[in-house]
Amino acid sequence: MLAILAMIYLGNVMFTSFNQTSQTSIQDIDRSKFAGSTSCGDCHKDIYESHTKTAHYLDLRPAAKEFIKGNFSPGKNKFVYNQWMEVRLEKKKK
Repeated sequence: MLAILAMIYLGNVMFTSFNQTSQTSIQDIDRSKFAGSTSCGDCHKDIYESHTKTAHYLDLRPAAKEFIKGNFSPGKNKFVYNQWMEVRLEKKKK
């Protein structure tokens, strides 16, 4: 009986610790306050050129039209992973 109660308690602790929602809001970054990768390239050219080909560098570019190779046209702007999940490209409304 004690083992069952311990399992219920541990299950409750695990559930509450992993089931917390974040209250943070998404904010645009003021990129003018950062030196940026290009300033590193002046002294570390080989490392910078290698870095610009990594997924990390490519994924962290601004979500701007010149960097996105997808289609924003309705009907052509989504990728379906399976019956429960899809990704859709949409332009931010200002």
